[in-house]
Amino acid sequence: MRLPPRICQTTDLIILGAGITGLAAGYFLRDKLSCVILDANNEAGGVIKTSKIGDFVLEQGPDCFMNTKPHVLDLSLKLGLKAKLIESKDYQRQVWLLKNGDLVPSDYENKSVPYFLGNRKTLSRTRERACNGSCISFRDGMQTLPHTLAGKLKNQLQLNTRITHLDPAKLEVTCNNGQVFKAKAILSTLPAYETSHLLNCHPGLDPGSSNSQPWSKFKTTTTTSLYLAYKRSAISHPLNGFGIIIPPTENKSLTAVTFVSSKFDHRCPANHVLFRVFTKQDLLVTLAKARVYADFEAIF
Repeated sequence: MRLPPRICQTTDLIILGAGITGLAAGYFLRDKLSCVILDANNEAGGVIKTSKIGDFVLEQGPDCFMNTKPHVLDLSLKLGLKAKLIESKDYQRQVWLLKNGDLVPSDYENKSVPYFLGNRKTLSRTRERACNGSCISFRDGMQTLPHTLAGKLKNQLQLNTRITHLDPAKLEVTCNNGQVFKAKAILSTLPAYETSHLLNCHPGLDPGSSNSQPWSKFKTTTTTSLYLAYKRSAISHPLNGFGIIIPPTENKSLTAVTFVSSKFDHRCPANHVLFRVFTKQDLLVTLAKARVYADFEAIF
C-alpha cells in the first residue's frame, strides 16, 4: 500500500479538537501566535450540533448556556451575535418531579434557578441588558456559536484531519493525510478518552504497564436523547415548567424530560409542543425504543 507523502509544517501551537474549547482558544490566541486547529469531523463544534426539520430545532448536544456563567455570553457579544440570542421563558421555569407515577412540583419550585444556577445578581449591568433569562440560546440553535467561530478561524482550521500519532516529547502530531505538524506547544481539547488513547499509544510515556498510567483509567457513561413532538391538544398537562426529573426509584426507562417548547420560543411550529427525552436505553434496539415511548406517554 502506498503511504501518503510526509508533509511537515511548523507552528507555535497545535490545538487538538475543534469543539467549543478548541475554537475559543484559537479565537483568543489568533493575534498572539500562529496555531492550527485539527479535527477529524467534517464540521466544527464537537458535541454542539443543531438539526433543523422544518420549523423544529433539535439540539443534539447542549441546548443553552447559563447566564450566571458570563464567559459564553461575553464571547457571543464579541462575535456580534446579540441579535441572534434568545432567552429562556423564566416565568415557567419550575422543574417537575415524577413521584409514584404522578407529576409533582419539585421541592425547589420557588428557588430552583438560583439554587441550581447561582445568584444572577452577580451579573454586570451590561450583561443584564444583553440578556436577562437564566438560560440563553440562539434562535437558530446552539451551533450558531461554533459555526461563527469557525468562520473567524478558517485559515487555522483543518477539518477531516484525524490524528494518528501524538509525540509529546517532540511536540509533533501526525495526521491521516500524511501531514506532520511540529509546534512549541500542544493543547488537547479532545474528550478525555481520546486524549488517553493518543497518550497510551506513545510508548515513551510509559515506563511500565500502560494500565498503571492515570490517563488509561478514564471511564465514560452514555446518555441518549430522543425528541418527541405532539400537537398541543394531545397533551393535557399545562407544561408550565422546564421539564421533569425522573428518579431511578420510578423504574422508568427515562431519566429526564425537557419541555423544549416551554423553555424557549422558536423551537417548533405553532400549535405543537416539543420534548427532549433522556434515557440510558440503546434506542437502536426496537424493544427499548418501544419502552421509552410507552413510559413517556404513561406520564402524560
